[in-house]
Amino acid sequence: MPRVSFKNLRVGDQSPDFLDRLSVFVDYVASQPAESGGIEFSLIFDNASSDDIELLNPYDLITYTLTDEAGWPVSLDAPASRIVANSPSPFVSQKGEYLKVIEIVSGKSKREIDEEVKAERTIIPHNSSYTYTLQIDKMMPHSEDGKSKDKTSLTKGKYGLTLTLPLISFVANKEYSRILQSPDAEINRT
Repeated sequence: MPRVSFKNLRVGDQSPDFLDRLSVFVDYVASQPAESGGIEFSLIFDNASSDDIELLNPYDLITYTLTDEAGWPVSLDAPASRIVANSPSPFVSQKGEYLKVIEIVSGKSKREIDEEVKAERTIIPHNSSYTYTLQIDKMMPHSEDGKSKDKTSLTKGKYGLTLTLPLISFVANKEYSRILQSPDAEINRT
């Protein structure tokens, strides 16, 4: 199972040292059966510091670009994040339409998905990890004539997946941020 590290696209001013001890990865299976229902991957936060790290809920902030074999984007339009929309309930119910949460594990304990997804903030435990297992199961197919089509289940074929994640953390009521991006993951649905 390939594991790729996110890279910093931008680091906010005066970013604290503890964020340097937080690593973010994506694990995925390069060949996934079409019968599995969608492209599944894990978003993993490893906290190597001796302190818990509090983040604005990463599920609210993560976005992705999904491309077909020819390089055309097939992603569904993501709804605005809860921060932008300033409306927790409608956002949470809509995001699952384009990015499903299959499982959440903090340390070695499974978490209640509804509670974690609806939480404003997430705690990444010290010397431990926090993992979202996510699935993309719908797409907007590319149309040569430029007319939009309805969303459809992912078909067999090769896809590229790139994740973008703004990390917003808090210490003593002060906000720190970084914008991370994963390298392109090549996934073949057979």
